[in-house]
Amino acid sequence: MMKDRVMAVIFDAFDEVNQLQPDGQKLEKSKEASVLSQLNSLGMVNLIVAIENQIKDKFGVAISLTDEKALMANPLQTTTTLADYIISLLK
Repeated sequence: MMKDRVMAVIFDAFDEVNQLQPDGQKLEKSKEASVLSQLNSLGMVNLIVAIENQIKDKFGVAISLTDEKALMANPLQTTTTLADYIISLLK
């Protein structure tokens, strides 16, 4: 199922970013976790780059989570809203 594949990619990107995060500031791997509230600006940049790279590697499609469309959609509210937004870009 597409949502499961995208969620796995997001969680893989979380794992990448968590390697750089100090203890006690790791991203929560949950479908309803608030993504924005868990990271500082550098952490957010690292996460966006990791997700975009993972999507390109696993799906062969380049996406942008920082273009005007993404900023209007505000996909980084929760892990689920992020997955739904990425799925809309892959269709």
